Amino acid sequence: MSIAFEGKKDYTTEVQSALPESLIIAKNQSLEDAISFLLPLEKQCRIHNDYINLKEVSIQLIRLCYQCIDWNRLNSILTLINKRSAQHKSTFIGVVTEAMTYIEHTPTLEIKIALMKTLIEICDGKLFVEGESAHLHFQLADIYEHQLQDISSACDSIQDIHVETYGSLSKEEKAKYILEQIRLNLLKKDYIRAAIHSRKMNIKTIEEIGFESIKLLFYQMQIEYYLYEKNIWEISQAYFKIANTRLGTHFTFAQRATAMEYCIFYTLASKQTPAQVELLQQLKVLCFQSTTNEDWKDLPIQSAFTYALKLFLKDELIVTPFVGQEIVEQIPIQQATLMKNVMPDDVLIVYLQNEFHIAIIEYNLRMIAKYYTRIRITRLSSLLSLSEEILESHLSELSFRGDLMIKMDRPKGIVSFQSKKSSEQILSDWTKNISNLLELMETTGHLINRENMVYKI
Repeated sequence: MSIAFEGKKDYTTEVQSALPESLIIAKNQSLEDAISFLLPLEKQCRIHNDYINLKEVSIQLIRLCYQCIDWNRLNSILTLINKRSAQHKSTFIGVVTEAMTYIEHTPTLEIKIALMKTLIEICDGKLFVEGESAHLHFQLADIYEHQLQDISSACDSIQDIHVETYGSLSKEEKAKYILEQIRLNLLKKDYIRAAIHSRKMNIKTIEEIGFESIKLLFYQMQIEYYLYEKNIWEISQAYFKIANTRLGTHFTFAQRATAMEYCIFYTLASKQTPAQVELLQQLKVLCFQSTTNEDWKDLPIQSAFTYALKLFLKDELIVTPFVGQEIVEQIPIQQATLMKNVMPDDVLIVYLQNEFHIAIIEYNLRMIAKYYTRIRITRLSSLLSLSEEILESHLSELSFRGDLMIKMDRPKGIVSFQSKKSSEQILSDWTKNISNLLELMETTGHLINRENMVYKI
C-alpha cells in the first residue's frame, strides 16, 4: 500500500520528549520496545517532510542499538532506514556518519566487517556520501590485507571505486587511494588492472609541492609494472621523473644520484628513437652542464655511468668491454634485490643485460653507416668483434625497424648502407621524377609530330 505524502509539519516537541523516553524504555523494558516506540514517529516525520527531526529520530534508533550492544539489530535498522521510501539525504548522511564512529568499538573482527559492509551498501550509488563510501572501502581493504591476509579480497573491495570523480575528496586523498588500488593489484599480480588504475592518476597533481612522497611511490609502482612488461624505455622515463623530484625529507641528494644512474642505464639500453635521443641530451645537460643549478651541482654519480653516457654521445665506435661496463651492468642485479616479486629469477636480469649489449651493437652499426656506404661483412665483423651470423641478425633487425637502409650481397659478402630519407625528401624526389617524366613525354610527342610533318611535306 502506497504512502500518501502530506505537507510539511514540525514534530520538534514530540521528538524532544520521545528521545529521552526511548532511552528509559530501552533500559527498563527492552530494545525492541524502544524501537517500536520510535518507528511511528520516524514515519510521521518522513511523510510530513520534517527532515531535521527525521534525522534525529533515525540517529536515535541506531544509537539505542549501539548502547544495548545489539550489533545484528543495528545492521537491520540501518538496512531498514536505507530502504525507506523517499528517505531524505540528510538522514543518510547523519546515520552513516554516526554509525562510522561505532566501527572502532566493535568487539570482534566479524562484527566489524558486517557493519562496514552494511554501511557500504547504504552508501552505494549515493553521491552525497561518496566520501564516506570511499573511506569504508579503504578500511575494509586494509582489514582484508593485514588482518585476514587476503590480498584478493582486499583488492576486490576497492577495485571499482572511481575516486577520481569524487568531489568530496581532496586531491591528496584521491592520489593516495589510486596508489592503494595500484599497489594491491600489483600484489595480486593483476598487471592489466594496475595499468588501468595508473592511468587515472593526475600527473599534474603529483608534480605539485607537497606531493613528493606520492610521486615517488607512483613511479616506483610504474617501474614494477614496466619491468613485468619489459618496457625499458618507460622504465627510463619513470626514473627520470623520480630524479627530477624536489629535494627534501622524502627525497635526498644521494637518492637523486641513484635514480640518475638507473635512468642512464635504462636510457642507454632503450631502442633509439627521437624521444630517446632527446632524453640523452637532457641527461648530458644534467650530468655535465649543471654547475649553475645548486640542486644538481656535484651530483655523486659513479664515473662508470657518466663515462658510458659520454660513449653514447660521441660519433665513435664503442669498444667493449669499456671501462666500468661491469659496474653499469650491475643495475639489473640491484633492481632484482629491490623487486623480488617481479624478478624472482635471473631471466629478467639476463634480458636487461642483453638489451644493453644489443644497444651497444646497434649504436656501433649506426656509426659504421655514417662513415661507410659499402663494407665487406668480414671487415664489419672484425670491427665489431662479432660473428657473421650474429652480425647479420642485428643488421636484419635494424633494417626491419627502418632504423637503417641496408642491402646485403651475400655471394660477394658486401653490406651497403644508404641514408634514410625523410618523408619530405621522398616527396621532393617523387615530384622531381614526375616532372622529368612529363617533360620527356612532351619532348617525345613533339618529335613525333615533327616527323609526321616532314613525312607529309
